[in-house]
This record gives sequence, C-alpha cells and structure tokens, in this order.
Amino acid sequence: MPGIARHWAAAYVERQDRQLVQDCAAFVARVQRERFDREIALPEPEPTQRARDRQFDALRGDYAKRTHDPIEGDGVLMRAVGGRRVPGYHVGIWCQVDGTPWVLHCIEGLAIVFHPLRDAARKGWDVEGVYRWL
Repeated sequence: MPGIARHWAAAYVERQDRQLVQDCAAFVARVQRERFDREIALPEPEPTQRARDRQFDALRGDYAKRTHDPIEGDGVLMRAVGGRRVPGYHVGIWCQVDGTPWVLHCIEGLAIVFHPLRDAARKGWDVEGVYRWL
C-alpha cells in the first residue's frame, strides 16, 4: 500500500526503540502526547492480566467513550483471542491509510506493529470497539 510509508505511524514502527516497546497503554499515552498533543494520564497497570482486565473495565468510561465514527488517534480496544498465551485487553491507535482503517499498537517487549484493522482477528485480536478520548 503506497500510503503506509508516508503515514505518521510508520515512524513509530521504524524506531522500535526499547522505550516504545512497553505496556500497550503507556505506548498509546506516549503517542497521544507526541502526535496529538493530548495528555492521557493513565494509571499504572496492575501486575496481573486478570487485574489489568478489571482495571480496563472499570476505567474505560473515565478516559474515552465508544464511537462509531473513528478519527485518527482514537483508541482501539482489543482482546487477545485464540492461541495467545495471555488473553486480555489490549489497546492501540486507530489510523487511516488511503481510506482503510489501520491500528498501531505495541506488543509488550516485542515490537511496535501497524496493520489493517481487518487483519486483527487473523493476528489474534478481537476488536471490542473504537473509543474517542475524553
């Protein structure tokens, strides 16, 4: 796809530095600050996936509201499914490349990834919804 290389998200994928490949929520907060000049003061993540899932459930409405008309920078809330070792909530950033929805997110300790949203299920993610930051 020709627009990928020109999209702002490509710079994050290219960097792959240690500071960026962190907790998915911390990555999203950092990109919101750097790219959208938006401060999202998310709480420190809970130590276990089950506790983090409860944290996501409890705080979801405090930071964002569901939208059916996403724009660049909105949050994409996903759940790991299938063969994933640790199922649970995961968050990324909604982007649009040449009219196609994409998601930018980081897999903790591994990599920053950028792929079409339609490929999420094939990559082990169930998209729960897209949220607009409050």
